[in-house]
Amino acid sequence: MSLSTLTAVLVAGCAGSPNTETPSSAAPASQIPKPDAAQAASLRAELAKINPRLDNDKAVDNSRNQCTSILGGSPADKLITAAKTRFTGGQVESVSDAEAQQIIDVIKTNGFCKA
Repeated sequence: MSLSTLTAVLVAGCAGSPNTETPSSAAPASQIPKPDAAQAASLRAELAKINPRLDNDKAVDNSRNQCTSILGGSPADKLITAAKTRFTGGQVESVSDAEAQQIIDVIKTNGFCKA
């Protein structure tokens, strides 16, 4: 089998693969929506209202990655689980289900998370 035939077979085989997204999976950085400076500042301020420790160096990146799950159509329970996983760490010991839902709502209303 030639290399071009093998490539065609592999591409065709991957084209129909189901989306098995996990909290750690992420789209290439260039494809993830990115907030402008004003949206990033607003995002961090709104996250700080949920928990002051959520306003950290990873807040915007975590929000961008969470956006990929939102835009990917993940079910609500998986969005909550992903938010808890993404936003827990560092000074944030844990994120409750209620806080995770608030985080998701902040990301959805911020304006940057659009397809």
